[in-house]
Amino acid sequence: MPVPVDKYISKRDDTWTLNSHLLHGAAMGVILLWLLALEHEDPKLPPLFDNLPPTPALLAHAVNHYVSLGESKAFAQMDRYLMKCKATSSLVDGRMLRVAWVCRLLYEAKNKEQPLHPPAFGALDGVPYMSMPSKDWPFFPLAKGGDSYFVLGEGYVLYGSPEDPRHYLQTCRYYGKFRTEPIVVPNKDQARNDLVVLLKSPKWNDLKWTDGGNGWHYELSIGPVLKYLMGQVDRMDK
Repeated sequence: MPVPVDKYISKRDDTWTLNSHLLHGAAMGVILLWLLALEHEDPKLPPLFDNLPPTPALLAHAVNHYVSLGESKAFAQMDRYLMKCKATSSLVDGRMLRVAWVCRLLYEAKNKEQPLHPPAFGALDGVPYMSMPSKDWPFFPLAKGGDSYFVLGEGYVLYGSPEDPRHYLQTCRYYGKFRTEPIVVPNKDQARNDLVVLLKSPKWNDLKWTDGGNGWHYELSIGPVLKYLMGQVDRMDK
């Protein structure tokens, strides 16, 4: 007996709703096939979404891919991609993190007095986030140095339930203004120089790697974060 796809998926504007609580057995298989069929109708996903380790060039290519598509098609492709991810994983995994990174660069707040919040997936592990105000770190969990963007970390310490990545995408679209101009795709030498700019910046020097307050405290090492940042440059071909 055919499985009625529209029972499990509905669409409003460009947003698809997956009624995952109804999915089981054959229905799950049909929905996954439907999502894969939609992928073939889309422009190819950026290489960053292949879960490759991030580099400034991969980030820039992904952002520019969606700038070239325009907001409507960009949102629709990312939303379908997240639906596929969520159909195969109940956790916020590396694939979903990459969509959130791209959102941080694709959208800026419509209201400058109310900046877009970073994805609420937990506390970014190993990073002194309590000394990283949004005015200095507007792309968190990314950081800008020169014309390059770097990922500060991928691991999260979870307290409670993480934000749904699709909800984050929808929030960025509702409260954000979509980028219309591409960003610089740095080569390896530029990315290396831009990382030095970041590491010499006042905001970096103001970070408190040992910090605490009422009910919280951490003692962090700068070494793993520096290694992770430098690895993003070292992985670049040229």
